[in-house]
Amino acid sequence: MDYPLIIDGHERGSVTCAQDGLYTVLEASLTGESDALVRLWAHGGGESAYLGLMQPWSGGLYLRRKLSRSERARLPEVIEYVSDKEGLHKNKLEPEKKEKQDSKGQEDLHNNNNKPVSDCCAYPSPIAEETGDLLWLRRSDGSLTAFDGVSSLLALPTSMAQPNNGAVLRRIEGQNYLIFRY
Repeated sequence: MDYPLIIDGHERGSVTCAQDGLYTVLEASLTGESDALVRLWAHGGGESAYLGLMQPWSGGLYLRRKLSRSERARLPEVIEYVSDKEGLHKNKLEPEKKEKQDSKGQEDLHNNNNKPVSDCCAYPSPIAEETGDLLWLRRSDGSLTAFDGVSSLLALPTSMAQPNNGAVLRRIEGQNYLIFRY
């Protein structure tokens, strides 16, 4: 199935959609030189969804996406066209406004008042002196992660004896780690 490809308000090609086993494959190509980055959105039924960034290929731009069933479900059910402009549809703006209002109430929950504890640390909540009571999960790269009730912590192994630039140094399981919030 083909869909029109609209760039800068003009139809400049088509997007091919085909089944490849359990996957849906979308391919878009633009001929001619382009210095600009072109991001594509699929539009249909009053909705829009981001497809990806076109990359230089054979003197033009090309995008190929192989979508699983769950990835395909985030696109509009019936695609009408593909364009370089994100569609701003009224039914899409209403949920976003509601989410922004809901997130304001959660600022207090996460102690996110955007006031630094010190000049060198931008996160408002300091990391506790004793981190031994936290459940640290070891990752395959040697780092540790934990949740302290405020946010997630990332501990990176280090051989430093003194922390630099406001970094937090803690000893966990007999090894030194630099701890960061994320």
